[in-house]
Amino acid sequence: MAIVVNLDNWSTPNWNYFVKPEYIDLGKRVCSAVKAAFEDLMKTSQKLFEQIQKHVIGSSIESFVTKINTPCHDIERAFNILGCFPLVGWISGSCRAILGKAQAVCGIGIVAISQIGVFLNSQTHSEKILVGKWKALSDFGMEQLIHGCLNTIRGTGEALIGNYTFGLGNIPLLIPNLINDQNFDPYYAYKK
Repeated sequence: MAIVVNLDNWSTPNWNYFVKPEYIDLGKRVCSAVKAAFEDLMKTSQKLFEQIQKHVIGSSIESFVTKINTPCHDIERAFNILGCFPLVGWISGSCRAILGKAQAVCGIGIVAISQIGVFLNSQTHSEKILVGKWKALSDFGMEQLIHGCLNTIRGTGEALIGNYTFGLGNIPLLIPNLINDQNFDPYYAYKK
């Protein structure tokens, strides 16, 4: 049995059947709404960037970095200590992994915003000091991104070791923390 298609009676489709006038009107309204939303987003992001730039101009990036990195160092040291305790290590490892992800996401956001600041201020030939502040802020964001990734990896490892060894496997984690006089400090040190 063969199927025969007769192309002699083939005609172009009736577009009015597929695209009704109310669909065209709906499409125009959707396009105008999307355009308005993008314009609002551009205005809002421009105002937000101007506010951030005012804070960058008026503040010392070094003191900001110190204010953030000092508690981060202390928190990471506490997680290094808690990660070595039996039965507690897998819980602290899970918390460390979650906080590490948040730290990495914040680092990505800081890097993105500061790179935009570097680009815009380099194009407008702004003061070198302002461009330097944006670059320092970008370095800070990259540092937070690296620390966040490392904390996520270490926290996941501590949680897995504790989980699969019923919490007792975390005791050998004392060894890397006590060699070379590490004293539970972060291996990759925060800038101060």
